[in-house]
Amino acid sequence: MTISQELEDIYRRQLNVVGIVANDLFSELIHVTPVDIGSLKNAWDIKKNSDESWTLSNNLEYASIIFDGRRFVAGKAYGSLQLPDGLDPILARYNIILQTMLNQVR
Repeated sequence: MTISQELEDIYRRQLNVVGIVANDLFSELIHVTPVDIGSLKNAWDIKKNSDESWTLSNNLEYASIIFDGRRFVAGKAYGSLQLPDGLDPILARYNIILQTMLNQVR
């Protein structure tokens, strides 16, 4: 195998890792999304933009209020008791997972 072929193989394996992590994160986001009537959970979408790019989105009007975590503004509570820290800890954990898996590709 030439160096060029080996590099191409590593690149393909890295792209595979990105796809796996994107899909795992998508499943996790659906799983942790708080449920009242289910609209927010059902509004998740995943899209492969290119070999290197994925978009995970939830365009429900109030999604950002829930996903930003529980907080109080002028004495009024915003967010969800079911997801008090919002999505930041989950996204941080998946960033570590992605970096670890990419570092293992040889």
